[in-house]
Amino acid sequence: MKPLELLAATEEGYRSISVYRDRGRVTVRTGGATPFVDERSFATEFIRPDPFRFELQYRHHAGARLRKFVVCAASGDTRIEWNVAQQYRQPNSLSAALAAATGISYGAARAIPGLLMEEVGGRKATDLTGVISLGDDLLDGVACHRIVGHAPLASGGREESPRTLWIERESLLIRQIEWTIGLGVASAQTMIEYDPTVGPLSDTASHFDVFNSRQGPQGPERQAEWLTAMSRALLKFES
Repeated sequence: MKPLELLAATEEGYRSISVYRDRGRVTVRTGGATPFVDERSFATEFIRPDPFRFELQYRHHAGARLRKFVVCAASGDTRIEWNVAQQYRQPNSLSAALAAATGISYGAARAIPGLLMEEVGGRKATDLTGVISLGDDLLDGVACHRIVGHAPLASGGREESPRTLWIERESLLIRQIEWTIGLGVASAQTMIEYDPTVGPLSDTASHFDVFNSRQGPQGPERQAEWLTAMSRALLKFES
């Protein structure tokens, strides 16, 4: 399979997934006179057509307070909860909610959700130009295709540094994305690692009991129940 065909098949595969879950980690390493390492963990849960949940956990430095940024959507209602602000927000759309998490997640908030749901918009993990194959290799014992290419920029053109995708050969699920950006005399290496699983529904449905009703909130009492249930779902995170 040619590189562009592989990317197209990967996109098509994600669009057909009924139940998706992942756990992952973003690691950024900078060199130079003051080397720095930043690690952030995330989790995604999705049942087509909804509900959807993305959670990011991170600390600004060792010993700092654990920060959580959660996006949760169901029945046309989208919520953001960020424990830094100690309040909920209701963005205009799921796309807007994930855009708010894109910077602090180094792009992880949109990379895979954008493949699962077209309405997320923005740049997907497979949006690469000038792609070539680096051949297959093992990643943590899993046989993967390796594709390298340049991500497009919103302002036009493309990123100077190429990105490498590790795509599982059997399932065509993305296992890793990595790239390096030059910062003058230093550089920043970013790696997004995924541990993905798909279905069956029985393994995932319990995490979304709050969303069993597709009717959404109706009336003051129902809205209060909805917000309470949303709160519980937003605060829930599996270690």
